[in-house]
Amino acid sequence: MGYRTVNHVPSIYTYAQAKQIHDNIVPIRGRDIKPLGQRRDGDTYHIRMNGEDVECVLYKTPVVTFHPDDTITVSTDNWNTVSTHQFIWAITGCNCYGSRGKTVIRIGDKEYVINEIMRIKHVEDSSPKWEVLTKEEQYDWAIDRQKANAVRLKYKKFISYLRNGLKLRLTEESAIFSVDELVSAFGTTKHPYNDSITVINGAKFESLETKEPSLNEFFGLILDESEESTTAYYKAMLMLVGRSYIHSYRQHIAVSNGTGSIMISPRSLIDKLYECMYKWHSDEVFVRVKLAEGKVPTGKYDSWV
Repeated sequence: MGYRTVNHVPSIYTYAQAKQIHDNIVPIRGRDIKPLGQRRDGDTYHIRMNGEDVECVLYKTPVVTFHPDDTITVSTDNWNTVSTHQFIWAITGCNCYGSRGKTVIRIGDKEYVINEIMRIKHVEDSSPKWEVLTKEEQYDWAIDRQKANAVRLKYKKFISYLRNGLKLRLTEESAIFSVDELVSAFGTTKHPYNDSITVINGAKFESLETKEPSLNEFFGLILDESEESTTAYYKAMLMLVGRSYIHSYRQHIAVSNGTGSIMISPRSLIDKLYECMYKWHSDEVFVRVKLAEGKVPTGKYDSWV
């Protein structure tokens, strides 16, 4: 949750409680503001009436509103901030946090995304003690395993080559490649931020798991079934090694007199290959699935589709 920024805000569960709290608070002298918490924080969070509704306001947004029928509206007004989440948590007692730019509220053992507004009601003699009145359907991307298998089948020969090649290079839990191999395949260049450092030219593999046109070469290599396919497969394997080793686009593989070795996990190399294939064939592999109530999207594959 991080550092707590909302303090001294009371928990309120019913309309009667909210109305009583509002009626009992003395406005700040000379101003029509009733602070919800310490008086010095009146401009940050306060309580007010809007017709018959009682609004608990964070800055200028009525985040939690109590209605005479004892239903409650929770609204972020697209302010999905830590303060908003802590404010909701403080008033309702429901764990609230941010996920992928959205507000998520936890009620019992279920979680719900608040896209715009959410209606809930406190139920004293139940567990959990909140009833969710509005439940927005949630969807996420998932891998269709049957279609993923079909995609992998297209590259069966390369996958077999890669697995066998990694076994030959295996030492304990890592496969070993020499820096010389990557230099021979891709050449060298100067480090973009330090001319005194020579690095392997990663132009061929730094964007390997994206849908960049340069991927055409990689997939051409791993689809090769000619007599020279082992040469193509070897280069493709080195492209995977380079991309898997640097971890991010800002890292580079330094060259020290053409010597040195790269140790890499065979599992991470296979995973990187599958990531590249699934992204390249995303239209075939991914399906949109409706989540069960109380589940929120993980967004794991959002950037893959």
